[in-house]
Amino acid sequence: MKRTNSFLGMLIGAVALLSTATGCELIAAPDRTLIQPTGGSGGTGGATGGSGGMTTTGGTGGTVCDPAACPPSDDPCKVAICDNNMCGFGNVDNGTETPNQTAGDCKHEVCVDGVAVVENDDDPLNDMIECTVDTCLDGTPTNEAASAGAQCETTKVCDGNKNCVECVDDAQCTTAPETLCDANQCVTPFCVNGTQDMGETDVDCGGPCKPCDTDQGCGADVDCFHGDCGPNSKCAAPTCSDGIKNNGTYLMDDGETDVDCGGPCGATCGPNKACDVNGDCKGNECTGSTCTHLRRRRSKQR
Repeated sequence: MKRTNSFLGMLIGAVALLSTATGCELIAAPDRTLIQPTGGSGGTGGATGGSGGMTTTGGTGGTVCDPAACPPSDDPCKVAICDNNMCGFGNVDNGTETPNQTAGDCKHEVCVDGVAVVENDDDPLNDMIECTVDTCLDGTPTNEAASAGAQCETTKVCDGNKNCVECVDDAQCTTAPETLCDANQCVTPFCVNGTQDMGETDVDCGGPCKPCDTDQGCGADVDCFHGDCGPNSKCAAPTCSDGIKNNGTYLMDDGETDVDCGGPCGATCGPNKACDVNGDCKGNECTGSTCTHLRRRRSKQR
């Protein structure tokens, strides 16, 4: 009986050990169909990150065009603009001045519908001569002589030939004894008495009187109408190579317009030389009272 109980105890212990071993196997070998696919979720996260990258690209494509950042136009009648969010060029406002302006040319260049157009303008050339009237005539500068007797900025008056002179008649000669006007100069009665008085270099000329004509006596260039007192103390005849701005017909203002050019010397005056008409200038262009070559414009004449 005692042996039987011992056997029974051993049998029970073996069953217990077997049960314990079976439980460990269940834990070590779980049912994997019940476990969530954690790795798959990680893949989904990666796809979401990719979508985020596409959103960033979309933001860059939405940058707004700024005309100030666009390349400027070389055409003064065009301006940088943004069109469909891209840089381009548009027309400036009509009437906008271009930088291509010339003072005193009686013209005005402006933009019209994106094109530079030259219009006539009241922009006369100031020839810096007191006795001229500076105006524009059909887009051309003109500097006509002011009328005889018009007041100069000084006490002198205009002679009608673009010169400021002492007088054009006796009315301007109010200081005795020089109360007479002779050849635009206030003189004493001795200058018109038909005799050579003291101080005169010839009869009624030179010295305090009007200048003398060719071959009349002189003591200095100022005594001669043509401005040249020769070595023989006679007023020399004018030439176009004597280095002097000679006058023309005696007591007339029809001589050279500048030194050795213009007037009786013909179209011999270069740029910036004085002139009265186109025929005084080498380039046949007298603008106002100056020989010049105005800058030619290539834009459309309106």
